[in-house]
Amino acid sequence: MGLRIARTESGRWAVFGELRRGEERMGLTEPLLIARPGFVVTRERIALLALGCSFQWIAHLRKKGQIEAPDADKDALLAALLEQADAPPIETPEELRLEEVRTTPRPCLKVRVRTEWQTERLVGELAFDYGGRIVPQWLQTKGHYAAEERRFYTRDLEAERAAAGQLLGLGMKCVTEPAGKPEWQMAPSKLPRLVRDLLLAGWHIEAEGKTFRAPGGFRVEISTGIDWFELHGSVEYGETSARLPALLEALRHGENMVRLDDGT
Repeated sequence: MGLRIARTESGRWAVFGELRRGEERMGLTEPLLIARPGFVVTRERIALLALGCSFQWIAHLRKKGQIEAPDADKDALLAALLEQADAPPIETPEELRLEEVRTTPRPCLKVRVRTEWQTERLVGELAFDYGGRIVPQWLQTKGHYAAEERRFYTRDLEAERAAAGQLLGLGMKCVTEPAGKPEWQMAPSKLPRLVRDLLLAGWHIEAEGKTFRAPGGFRVEISTGIDWFELHGSVEYGETSARLPALLEALRHGENMVRLDDGT
């Protein structure tokens, strides 16, 4: 089963459902019966439906015939169809042709502190950065349609599963909330290792609104005189740096992190 988008005589756009076999096409309203678990009954024959066909789409389009939208809403219509997790394959006219882009997402983790029964736990939300668009782990979509670029960014579900596996390997526990959204939990004592390992793996991490940065180069300067010397040093973090006094102060307090001038 597939979908086809075409312009109507009135200038609107319509979405039709079709049964496809090779080059053959049959409208969804033509069969006498389409029944579960996957039988198509026409006046001449009975055939099997391919596995994975969505009966929700079949039932809706057999009842309504088609879905229509004005020309001004064609991009919104296309986005809704492309991003729908269970949408069948879509056939578009040349006017609506688009480029399908497959890219590896950057995992993002937002961490906050939650106190339960006088015990602090870290709660994390996992999401993925696809070219600047943040897609939550729980969102059931095939990808993101960028109308201005005429591109559809397909989600890399294998990479997303691998990222979730990294969190499990670092001691985080995935718990499903009553609303059905996954929530990641861990003890605060494990945060330094978590941040260090994930930053090295290229993740973007925020905790309580503060962004973590991975350290870069370490620079040391020594100035000397007859009976004195001065030591200056810093560690680079992207476009900013942490100076030696701040690093030493953090070490004296047994801290694994230091606040940078830009607030990260």
